[in-house]
Amino acid sequence: MGNTPTPELIYGFSPTISYKGFDVNILFQGAGIGSFYLDQQAAWPFFNSGSALAASLDYWTPENPGATYPRVLSVPGQNTVQVSDWWLRKSNYLRLKAAEVGYTLPARAVSKIGLQMIRVYVSGQNLLTWTKDMKDFDPEASQQQGQFYPQQKVITLGLNVTF
Repeated sequence: MGNTPTPELIYGFSPTISYKGFDVNILFQGAGIGSFYLDQQAAWPFFNSGSALAASLDYWTPENPGATYPRVLSVPGQNTVQVSDWWLRKSNYLRLKAAEVGYTLPARAVSKIGLQMIRVYVSGQNLLTWTKDMKDFDPEASQQQGQFYPQQKVITLGLNVTF
């Protein structure tokens, strides 16, 4: 059912652009042809006395028959924990893994203050992730039960000075 948890396609590309003192370096990475099966806390609200995902609040009731998720019980029942392709998600994604934008001041301006180079920049890691089926989970997570530490978004401002 579905594809393997390990993606069959892993890719990346890293364009670099420089123009009149400005430079941009970007790293995209992604994966395709993989599946992620939601299980335990990731799939069933209140599993093992745990909590519920906000997304699971759109659950079936007689008044909400077109809900996204099945009926919610205080303890998952036999019918709600059956193996089903409904819990299977495609783990395809494209992530803006890293980006850096910088500006190097002109050499003649910098030399007037006795320096060789000044460059200011902003960089970031794990900035954006595009995925269709993995809205509440990191598509790179290897833990299908939802017990993983998410990717951290990091933004850095910097200054390079050469004396």
